[in-house]
Amino acid sequence: MELNKRKREEEEEGGAEKAQKTKEEEVEAEQEKVSREMYEAVKTKNRDALKALCLKWKGPEEFDDAAYAYFDTYKDKRQRDAIMLATKKNDLESISILLDANAPTYNKDIDGSTALMIAAEEDFVEALKLLVKHSCVDTRQAWDDDHPEECPTALHIAALQGNPECCRILVEAGADIDSVHLAETPLIIAAKEGEHETVKVLLELGANTEEFEEEGWPERLLKKKGGDDAGEEEEEEEEDD
Repeated sequence: MELNKRKREEEEEGGAEKAQKTKEEEVEAEQEKVSREMYEAVKTKNRDALKALCLKWKGPEEFDDAAYAYFDTYKDKRQRDAIMLATKKNDLESISILLDANAPTYNKDIDGSTALMIAAEEDFVEALKLLVKHSCVDTRQAWDDDHPEECPTALHIAALQGNPECCRILVEAGADIDSVHLAETPLIIAAKEGEHETVKVLLELGANTEEFEEEGWPERLLKKKGGDDAGEEEEEEEEDD
């Protein structure tokens, strides 16, 4: 009798576990279906469909991985979800719809870039203005956070690409203006690339100038700004002498 009772209990437990597993699988399948539909809505610029999906599956303001899964379970070959695709396409309306539904912005694509980094790299100023309100501005471009100093932030990327307005937006949103990537700050990166306007903006925003001045960048940039013509004039003067 006791054996029969124990067997029934085991069967009930097994049935409950099986039912729970089935339910979880159904939820996961639904999450992938919804996130794929959101991605396709962005891809085809079907804003009405995107609005309807976001209205139904709006995520909470506080972190909730299960709720966010409806937005980012499906990813394309470059590991981009709907909001990353919208950013890459500079689709401001779709970005706004997704952000209003509290879509997560922390995911990274195959290059380790978030939506914020994509906007900073592409110089999508208006998209960046939307994203900074919902993103961590000092996230590093990497899958592995064991060596963060080896990976750039959105500010380093904007400085490298010579996007001064993006640099301004990021710093004013709280980005660390003197953060280091491979021993270089955004200011040094911009200087090395000869991005005069970006250097000017970073200096205006209060970037640390100690290393900048020690390495003689103010003078070197002035020479770069003169370009080849300045060098030719110097040679002509020497010849006249």
